[in-house]
Amino acid sequence: MRDPAIIEEKHVPVIETARLKLRPLALDDFELLHRCASDPDIVQYMIWGNYDKDETVRFLRQCEDDWSATPQKRYPFAIVLKETGEAIGACWLQLEENLKCGELSWVLHSDWWHRGYMSEAAVVFLGFCFKDLGLHRVYAHARVENSGSYKIMEKLGMRREALYRKLDPVRFSDTESWADVYLYAILEEDYFNA
Repeated sequence: MRDPAIIEEKHVPVIETARLKLRPLALDDFELLHRCASDPDIVQYMIWGNYDKDETVRFLRQCEDDWSATPQKRYPFAIVLKETGEAIGACWLQLEENLKCGELSWVLHSDWWHRGYMSEAAVVFLGFCFKDLGLHRVYAHARVENSGSYKIMEKLGMRREALYRKLDPVRFSDTESWADVYLYAILEEDYFNA
């Protein structure tokens, strides 16, 4: 895959691949994000979600505010099909206080699973983290049963560093239960030496 073309639009990056455009997540993305954040098949793997409409609006307003924060600590992007302009998912980076390490997260609506879109977006998003933001370390979490997500992490060259036992509460359960979570990470030197 070629390096993404990173374009400045109003001082906010837009990242492109052959099939996708990653652009700032905004209130206009309500329909997509609300479908994702209220779909039990998707949020069963998340620590957020099962939002009502007001919660989705609040989240998206915060995403818009993130782009003007100084220093910027969160980079929320919509994942958009170039051919149609339809938003199909989102990804974001949450920086730690030192601004040199950050956590990647992503969601793709289930209508678009198993087509390689999330892998394609994740590759260029990781490049943005290291090449453009100059991060030292990037990490991500995935529930043990969410193999689709952690297989993407492995494709990115991230290494499984930990298994957190019973870390996340399990949703949509009649009894209190907890899910195990994997931690994956990649260092700047590993990214550039791959």
